[in-house]
Amino acid sequence: MKIRLIAALVLMGGGLALVGCGDSGGTQMETFAGEMNRIADAVEQVNNEEDARGVAHLIADAQRKMEEASKALEGMSEAERGIAAAAHAKEMQQAQMRLATAMGALAMRDQAALRIISDEMSKMPRIQ
Repeated sequence: MKIRLIAALVLMGGGLALVGCGDSGGTQMETFAGEMNRIADAVEQVNNEEDARGVAHLIADAQRKMEEASKALEGMSEAERGIAAAAHAKEMQQAQMRLATAMGALAMRDQAALRIISDEMSKMPRIQ
């Protein structure tokens, strides 16, 4: 269960990393990485279910920002998205790894808190 969850998070983040864009798309990619880092920061601080519920609200806010960024990418060509993905690949990979590491550590500390956060994470946008 824990390994599947972590793998799903890494794959989800990988999907985000595959999306790129031109100049304004670069800003959108920075939004994705920034929000994943913000979530990782919060998950690292979770000590109980109450903390996890607070992080779930933060994740919902991050999802809204990521969805807005995703919509901004829709009008761009595949080539523009590919260029931005390449330009921001390292940043995205680092954010994904931080988030996966934070979730893995939480899995070892508190399964109930992990479920709360995982339920909210499952709603995060998947970018095509």
